[in-house]
Amino acid sequence: MSTNLLIEARQICAYVLGVTPYETYETYETYETYEAGEFDFGSGKKAYTVKQLDLLKQMTEQRRCGVPLQYILGTWEFYALPIKVGEGVLIPRAESELVVDLAIANIKGITSPKNPPPKVLDLCSGSGCIALAIKANCPDISVFALESSKKALGYLKHNIELNSLEITVIEGDLHDMSLCGSAAPFDLITANPPYLTAADMQNLQIEVSHEPAIALYGGEDGLDFYRFIAQNYKSLLAKKGVLILEFGMNMHTAVSEILEEHGYNRITLYKDLSGIERAVKCEI
Repeated sequence: MSTNLLIEARQICAYVLGVTPYETYETYETYETYEAGEFDFGSGKKAYTVKQLDLLKQMTEQRRCGVPLQYILGTWEFYALPIKVGEGVLIPRAESELVVDLAIANIKGITSPKNPPPKVLDLCSGSGCIALAIKANCPDISVFALESSKKALGYLKHNIELNSLEITVIEGDLHDMSLCGSAAPFDLITANPPYLTAADMQNLQIEVSHEPAIALYGGEDGLDFYRFIAQNYKSLLAKKGVLILEFGMNMHTAVSEILEEHGYNRITLYKDLSGIERAVKCEI
């Protein structure tokens, strides 16, 4: 069994048992069921109950059928925060933590007792993971989260409550520029917009195929949202305001060119922990 499968198996077992994955190494072991209904407790460690074993089998079967582990568990950690996820919302990914890193560094660089608290707008917010992580680490700022999907909005609102954070939710499509205008100008705008191409959508991994297409598909070349954001949200940024965008593999050149075409300055690319160009930061 591969390392990843072992890790996932431990996470599922931990969920069923209500313990940490590490504790599954020390405390529990599986058992064999005999016709008489007796259990083999092996070395005398605690064993799964029948109810727990039934749940374990159910969750394992879901995973075997390609349901993402994050959906099965129902909660996933992002930037040390618990994020509720499930069908209808994009799963938070470690790569997106780079956007949070860049946002926090920028906010700390512009925060001053002489100035009003910075305002941040997170577009295509989904579960709210990016907005929540920024707010959790910069509690004095104002954070706005824009999302159009009714299902995703449910998770977004739940996660705000789950993490006891104050975030203003804006319900609607990012193409409707009237939605965020009253809260502008923003010192920072972040986004992890849909960026899969038409070709990508025809060749999705089975786990990704369970995620909402509205959160994945970015047009024929994957760049539709970058074009719209670059052209239209520039007007909602404050003087020297910053835009931080996440993008897919090998999209850095195209995204940078779009930003250049629309007059953004100090366009800087950043790599994720795998050494892949993953995010861009720029100013007006």
